[in-house]
Amino acid sequence: MEIQEKKAPVSISRLFKVVFHRPILLSIVTLSTTAILTLGLTIVGKSNSTYQAQFTYTIPSMQDGRYLDGSQFIFNSILKKENLNKIKESNPLYNSININGLLSSKLLEIKKITEYSEVSKEVTSEYYSIVVPKSVFKNNNQAESFMYDVIYTPISHSISTQEKINYQNNIVNFDSAYSYKAQIDHLNNQYNLLIKNYEMLKTQYGNIFINNQQISDYIDEIESFYSSSQLKFLEIEIEQKGYVKEVDKESKLLEIEKERLSQQYSYNEKKIDELKNTISFLVNESSSNTASLDLDSYNQKITELITENIDIQHEIDIINKKLSTLTKAPEAFVTKLNSIKNTLIDFTNKFSDNERFAISEYSQINFKNQKILTTSGPSIIKNGAVSLIMGFIIGCVINFILDYKYLYIEFPAKEKK
Repeated sequence: MEIQEKKAPVSISRLFKVVFHRPILLSIVTLSTTAILTLGLTIVGKSNSTYQAQFTYTIPSMQDGRYLDGSQFIFNSILKKENLNKIKESNPLYNSININGLLSSKLLEIKKITEYSEVSKEVTSEYYSIVVPKSVFKNNNQAESFMYDVIYTPISHSISTQEKINYQNNIVNFDSAYSYKAQIDHLNNQYNLLIKNYEMLKTQYGNIFINNQQISDYIDEIESFYSSSQLKFLEIEIEQKGYVKEVDKESKLLEIEKERLSQQYSYNEKKIDELKNTISFLVNESSSNTASLDLDSYNQKITELITENIDIQHEIDIINKKLSTLTKAPEAFVTKLNSIKNTLIDFTNKFSDNERFAISEYSQINFKNQKILTTSGPSIIKNGAVSLIMGFIIGCVINFILDYKYLYIEFPAKEKK
């Protein structure tokens, strides 16, 4: 086959003839390039795709950014490896998530954003933003669930912190107290603690309903019980009748205290005698000019010691009275105290449950716009369309390079059989 040497004019139609002169080659190049580019763009796009959430917290139990145990809330701590592993282990749905891969990603980010008014420059809003790479998740459902659990960390930590708080120290001290008076003091302290905690809960959440009762109802219930318990009268009964938990032990303790006071009394008497002797000596030595003596400091010290001994003697008298009236409390008295203690334990457990309910039900995450946003490159369809165009252009360029000479000469005549 010979190529005709006759020159042909260059035109748009001839350019198209040159480009489409090899249709099979054009098709192969276009399709193969489309497939390769689509795959490449999809992989690159997925590796740069992220999930993003912007949110604020409402956690009434957290005062001044601190949990109930006083520890500080640090917002970026929710992305600590320990916390992420704990969340992963909490749900089989997260088994495929690579925590190390997540933490090593350059796309991972959490920050607090503060927006200001352009006019007044005052803070208009504050919120948190978290961005995680899409590549570590199997699907959107897994990603959204995991991100929500991560963001929920301060609330779950508030609940777990509340569960660890011991509101029963007074009850523990009640059981180990050596006297009935001390036991009553611990019961009074527990009552005051309950009222204080309920009032704080009411301040934080309002007079909300918990199990069909308002917080004020729980307060009234405790106050009503306390009034009817007559703890004050039980305390008076202890003083009047000398009730003790262990007569021998109490008697020994009182005798020890009495001995200590007696020794102090004797020591003071000795000091008084010494001071009096000193005054007498000074007076005798200055018999001719006693007016020049300054004895005020000596007399003042004697007065102080005499006053102290009067007080000591009063305490000794009280101890002697107690020693003469010491008696073991009747069973009815002990039963009454224990009954009050058990009721306060019930009130305390109920408060703990109510506080935990309030934290879990009234703490919330406030998302801006959508819950979880997906940011990524073009979709597979868009990638395919772009790749198809690129493939077609490359195919045309290759065809043009191979047959560009036919812009100026005629195509060879087809051979006839």
